[in-house]
Formats: sequence, C-alpha cells, structure tokens
Amino acid sequence: MILLNLCLTRVRNSVPNPSRSSWTCLGLGLGVVIRNHDGDLIAAAVRREPAGWSVKLAEAAACRFGIRLAQILGFIMVHVETGASNVVAGVTKKNDDFSPTFLIDDYIVALSKNFMSFITFHVKRAVTCEDKRMKWLNTNRRHCRVGQAVFELDAKYVPLQPLGKGSYGLVCSAINLKTVEKVAIKKISDVFADQVVALRTLRELVILRNVRHDYVIGLRDVMITSPKNTFKDIYLVYEIMDSDLDRILRTPQPLSSDHIKFIMFQLLEGLRYLHSANIVHRDLKPANILINANSDLKICDFGLSRTCKGEGESSLTDYVVTRWYRAPELLVCNDNYDAAIDMWSVGCIFAEILGRKPLFPGKNPLDQIKLIINFLGSPSESDLAFIKSPNAVKYIKGLPYSYGLRLELMYPRADPLALDLLRRMLVLNPTKRITVTEALRHPYMAGMHDPTQYPTAMRPLDIDIKANVGESCLRELMWREMMFYHNV
Repeated sequence: MILLNLCLTRVRNSVPNPSRSSWTCLGLGLGVVIRNHDGDLIAAAVRREPAGWSVKLAEAAACRFGIRLAQILGFIMVHVETGASNVVAGVTKKNDDFSPTFLIDDYIVALSKNFMSFITFHVKRAVTCEDKRMKWLNTNRRHCRVGQAVFELDAKYVPLQPLGKGSYGLVCSAINLKTVEKVAIKKISDVFADQVVALRTLRELVILRNVRHDYVIGLRDVMITSPKNTFKDIYLVYEIMDSDLDRILRTPQPLSSDHIKFIMFQLLEGLRYLHSANIVHRDLKPANILINANSDLKICDFGLSRTCKGEGESSLTDYVVTRWYRAPELLVCNDNYDAAIDMWSVGCIFAEILGRKPLFPGKNPLDQIKLIINFLGSPSESDLAFIKSPNAVKYIKGLPYSYGLRLELMYPRADPLALDLLRRMLVLNPTKRITVTEALRHPYMAGMHDPTQYPTAMRPLDIDIKANVGESCLRELMWREMMFYHNV
C-alpha cells in the first residue's frame, strides 16, 4: 500500500505529462528501501500467502533480492506511467474539464492485484533458494579440532582458537560466515551424564532467551548436532568479549577512577535489570564479568541463577557463589535469602577492583566468616538477628573482638564516595544492605544512571525447574529451548 500510494501521488502530481525517468528512480529507490529495512515489505507480501513462509527467511531473501527487486519495480513504474498516461489522454480528448483522478485511482487498484501476485511470485522463488541454503548450512557440519577438543560445528562457523574452559565446558572463538561476525562457542560434552550440569545448562538457556540487555551476555545460537532422543553435546554460541575482569585485575594495567566508576555502573545496571526480572544471579565474581577493550561489560554464566517466587525472601538451596564472594547469610547456612546476596558479591568485586586483590580469600567457610568479622568489626545483637542457626551465632560471638578496618587506610587513593558506597554494600545483615536501585542513586553514580535509558524488565521471570527432574523431562525441556533458535 505504501508503494501504491507513492505511485498514485506521483501520477496525480505529474498529470498529464509524468516523467519516465522519475518513475524509474522511484522504483529503484523503493527497491533500496526494501533492501535496507530488513525486507519488511517483502515479508508483508509473503505473509499474504497461505503457505506461511518464515519471516526470517523472507528478510534474508530480501537482502539478496533487493537489487533485482529494484529493477522489477523500475519496470513496473514505467508500466504504471504508460497506463496512467493513456487513461489521461483518453479522458482529456473527450472532456477537457473532466478530472482524471478517479479513473487513475481505479487503474492503480486494478494494477495492484497483478502487482502483488508478481512480487509474491518472485519473492517465493527467492525465499525457496534461501531456505535451501539455510538447510544446507544446518545439515552440513564439520568436525574441527580446537586445542585438545573436537568441536562439531555447523558449516557456517569457522573455529579460530581456544579461549579456555568455561563453567562445565570448553570455549573457542569462531567466525559466523553468514553474518561475518566473531562469536564465542561453548561446548558442553555429554550434558546428561551429570544432573547438575544438565540443570545448569537448562537454566542458562531459559534465562538468556528471556533476558535482553546491554550489560548481559547475549546467546546468539544453539547448535543441534543430533535428534532429540539421542543428542548429548550442546554448543552454545555467545557474543564474544575480549577478556574478563579476573584476568584484567591480575595484570599490572592500572584502572583510572573513571574506568572503575564505569565498570561499576554497568555491573549495577545489568544487575538492576536482572533483579527487576526476578532473577538472582548467585554466582557473581570477576571471572563472570566479561569486558572489552573499551570497558564495555557483560554479566555471564547464569547456570546457578534462580528466580524468586514472591516478595522478600525465597527458599533457594544448593551450593552457590564461589566462597570468596559468598554472602554471610550463605556462610551461616540460611536456607532463605534473596537478591541481597548479589549485592554482597558486588561489594567484594568493588573492593577487589580498588585493591587489586581479593578482599576475603578464606580457606574454608569458617575462615571466611572470621575474615569478614575482622573486616567489619564485631557485630551487635541486631546485626546477628538474621542468623537462624544457634551454632553460627555462638561461633561468631566466640571470635576475638574486632573494631573493624578503615577503608580509607586500605584504599587511600579511592574516591571517598566510592568508599561510602562500598561500605553500604558490605553490611553483615542483609536486611540493612543497600539494594541495587539504591546503589545506582548513590552520589558516587551521580550523572550516570538514567532510568529512562535503562528501563527495568517488562515482567518478572519465573523459572520453576525441579532439581530432581528425570533425564527424559530434562531432554524435552532442553530441546524446546534449542528449537527457539531454529524456527521449527
């Protein structure tokens, strides 16, 4: 309809002597518009057909079909011009006072039927070719040795080099030949051999399918290597990043105050979105914070993440968080905890960025508690009110009295506002700990946080995956998640 309206307007404005070159330029211009706007018009034409063509295929076909379509539209525009001119000439010969507008409208409407059929025919041909090409890419795979591992990849991916070992999987970099984009591919071998690995993989699939945010890693593709009832290995394709915070902090490269603030801002913004979506990460640490050379940041590794089912505390069990970044409520074995555990982890990461070494490198849980109490100072009764275990309370009270450490002496070069924010994050009692929203409103973040630019999640996410679910159910759930990336 956009095309026809343009035709009609041009004819009306040019009667009785429209320019043939102007029509041809209009056709070429429309072809370029269609090519540059992801094939929306072509996809609309394809949707008219009962065959139900995939919009994604139509868009892909549009990119290849754009130049040819420009030529077709140029031809059609010349045909419109000639027909409209003949109509005008016939009418004006009979009656010089008669307006040809209504007859031109009728002519355009009549032509539209043939026009849409003509376009749809050529689009369907292009879509069919693209469909065959994509099927070839998905069915033709290559076995590639990357380091000491063998990766079975779709033909569109060319592996480059190993990047290391991620959580329960090996990671390599690769090039996507279709998009000419560099990606990171994680291989999880024999995923159903360990129930914990399967559950973590499924949670990551579910969360990353539902979460789209600038500061959260994006899952681009999930490769299918075998039928549903037999697949064992899973290949997850992520957007690639240069490094992670853990590696950066181990180098002598200094971080300026602005760099530190920007890193913390991105981390808090990403975490704010996750918490608004009802997601508790539960494993925040420097190794799970990916960073590019320009300091862009992405939170990754959601295998241990959970969703809270209601306001306030949630019953979330299992081993969570690497010990050095584990919140006190987890160390004292509280079964009920909430998003405050993430804020404690962020505080530990913040301190590590400022001091370039871990703040609480405990050797075991008891040693971890001892280091925390020595840093914060001996707690009051109200500070211990959240602990449900009498033995844990007894242990803490039995520790040598401590006045706590002064942050100004530990980090003499740090911004005083940064130290104030750090102090509010590292609070023993989770009910008194600063939230992520409050942290973004802290004076240290002044001028950086804009709620309109980084809105919260549209709706909370609820992931209800039972820990004791059987392999057949896990396989079915995982297959459904994989299918979201294949338009099946």
